[in-house]
Amino acid sequence: MPNQVDMEAALKSFQQAYSKGYIAPTRCKLRPDLWVLRDDANGDSRLTFTQIDDKGTVRALVSLLPAEPYEGKPCFALAYAVAEKFRGIGLAQEIVESSIVELHNGLKQQVPQFYIEVVVDKLNTASNRVAAKVISSNPVEITDQFSGDPALQYFRLVGK
Repeated sequence: MPNQVDMEAALKSFQQAYSKGYIAPTRCKLRPDLWVLRDDANGDSRLTFTQIDDKGTVRALVSLLPAEPYEGKPCFALAYAVAEKFRGIGLAQEIVESSIVELHNGLKQQVPQFYIEVVVDKLNTASNRVAAKVISSNPVEITDQFSGDPALQYFRLVGK
């Protein structure tokens, strides 16, 4: 998995860059309420899906980076964050699922199947609940290689 990122800080940084006009995400094809930005994250191509309200507030963010193949198939590391004032209304689950659907739609001709990997700190109850609903109900207990903390690793096969 690529280096762990503080997704709350990433969301705030994205908000600042968007507000100042430094970045210009484009509307998604299947979910016009979502926006996507493709950029470079330390040499890796990154896709960032976001939900932005009419006032220009970034409500939630999903980041996808190429990861090590899993079971012989391409794999993407997924991380997500929801702005504090929008938490507790199901937005994380919605944007994670929608981002996976958009990614699959964009890749299905060239990459008909791939895995999504999510690593969540074992104590992060809210994020584990989202990952269990959207990614897999059978996570594996691991030690996070970046923080050294106990974590749960989730995988989901996408595509037929």
